[in-house]
Amino acid sequence: MTSHKCCIASARAEYGSLLSLTKNLLGELEGYQQKSGIRLCLSISDTTNLPQSLPELYKQSMELFLHRFFHPDTILFYPAAVSEDPFPIMIPGAMLESLYHSFVGNSRFDLRQNFLKILRYIVGFSSITPQLFHQALEQISDYLAVSLIRADLMPAQPIRLNLNVQEGFIICRDLEDLYRFLVSSFMQYRNTVFAKNNADVIESIHSPIDRAITYIDQNYYKELDLVLLSQLVSMNSSYFSSQFKKKTGLSFSTYLQNVRLEKAKNMLLHSDQKLHEISTAIGIGNVKYFCRLFKNYTGVTPTEYRMQFHATDSG
Repeated sequence: MTSHKCCIASARAEYGSLLSLTKNLLGELEGYQQKSGIRLCLSISDTTNLPQSLPELYKQSMELFLHRFFHPDTILFYPAAVSEDPFPIMIPGAMLESLYHSFVGNSRFDLRQNFLKILRYIVGFSSITPQLFHQALEQISDYLAVSLIRADLMPAQPIRLNLNVQEGFIICRDLEDLYRFLVSSFMQYRNTVFAKNNADVIESIHSPIDRAITYIDQNYYKELDLVLLSQLVSMNSSYFSSQFKKKTGLSFSTYLQNVRLEKAKNMLLHSDQKLHEISTAIGIGNVKYFCRLFKNYTGVTPTEYRMQFHATDSG
């Protein structure tokens, strides 16, 4: 009985020492953070006296350290801070669709904002962990890959989105720093996809006018003009203009405008984007001008066009 009481007393003393150490560490860390403005985080693994357990303890500590982005605590203890929710985080389809439309649009600002909106949505879950965060980002990669392939915008050799999340976890200091890292990786991915796509398109089509038409169909959201296209296919601009009209029956500017408006029709029917968002996504910066062009092209305003479709669909 005496030995049992001694063990309890020893355990209490050890627990009391751990609490005291933790309290002192917390005070030191918070004091430094207030003075320096730099957030510090300490991860503490399980405790043991067995030397052979050190590799596992190190692994615990490093795994725990990645949780610093999602936990406000200065000191994180294993396994309390790594409880895993068995249910994955699902990104709403509307968010993914908006991201895709801005991905193929010409507004880098909108693309950044839509991507950041998704990142903050994911981090907003109380059950968020590094693993769930990484799994949620995989949904973006899958959605973009499928959407780009369906729209024939993916290069001949498909390029999958890789945000280098693990690298970001290691080198970034805090959540905002991680956001900047991931946004930079995401924007670079977009540049790579379209640079490779354009190169594939130009090399795979032999007719200069066919190359120009394909380029327009895939880059309608950019600032395009006749001179740029004629240079792209190595033709004199006047000769290019006449050959383009001979091939399509339309002038370059009318063809480009019609392509943009057809894209707008699709967005109106299959997304809940606002008119100014659609206008920007198709390469027309002025929404009033877009509405006027759309009515001249279809006979109805963009809003009326969307309402007619929903009325027919519900009927």
